[in-house]
Amino acid sequence: MKSAEIKNGIVTNIILGQVVGFVPAPDSVAIGDLYDGTNFSRPGIDLAALKTAKNQQINAWRMAANLSTFPYAGKLIACDDLSRSDIDAVAGSISLTGAFPPGFPGGWKATDNTIIPLPDIATFKAMYSAMTAQGTANFARSQALKTALAAATTQADIDAITW
Repeated sequence: MKSAEIKNGIVTNIILGQVVGFVPAPDSVAIGDLYDGTNFSRPGIDLAALKTAKNQQINAWRMAANLSTFPYAGKLIACDDLSRSDIDAVAGSISLTGAFPPGFPGGWKATDNTIIPLPDIATFKAMYSAMTAQGTANFARSQALKTALAAATTQADIDAITW
């Protein structure tokens, strides 16, 4: 923790540790930052613009997570655009016909190139449910980050939000 000397709402000096008469300050505070009696901020910082940018970054993080992998049967299954297209095509065939599509190999390749057996539709549905659960977890995580973003009052608060 740092202590900041404040003159006319501006940080004029910083000392490591707690100093009587100075204001306790997070490590991100620098000389020249502003202090309104409660929060520190950088001069000229547009918090609304920073929040908009961070919100977009959170959305991008969620998309990247949804397009990476999901765990199933002790393995990781790829969920990039091509893999997701294949998974959804099999699910669509099952939905329309009640059966695997013609030529279905009876398994799914994990990211380590091993094959996970999918001998029946119930097993495929369990894999599909694992993918859905990962997407739901990614959504919940993004919403928690957005809640933190809404509560952020400084650039340091915003910068601290990471996936």
